[in-house]
Amino acid sequence: NGFILDNFPERQDGLDVFNKYLSENSLLVDKVFLINISDQESQKRMLKKDREGRPDDDPEVIIRRIEVQGKERIPVINYFREKGILEIIDGERNVEEVHRDILNRLGIK
Repeated sequence: NGFILDNFPERQDGLDVFNKYLSENSLLVDKVFLINISDQESQKRMLKKDREGRPDDDPEVIIRRIEVQGKERIPVINYFREKGILEIIDGERNVEEVHRDILNRLGIK
């Protein structure tokens, strides 16, 4: 029962649309997971991904993208933190550990 959104809302404008949708449909958000990784890890992962899909991106473009996205997400993260539903997950672990952590926080064994 429910749904999972990935990387949405990402910015304040998306949060406004999301909150309007929730209100109009009498829906609530139980938990918001922030899978936290360092800028260095993010850069490493984006470089690997972009080499496969966007080979024209150089490290400087990727670094700038990380900076901009990070700043745009701060109001959204703070909003969910203030509501008391933000759960921060250590995303620098392997996929299985992150998955298990999320399931545990959802009460799923």
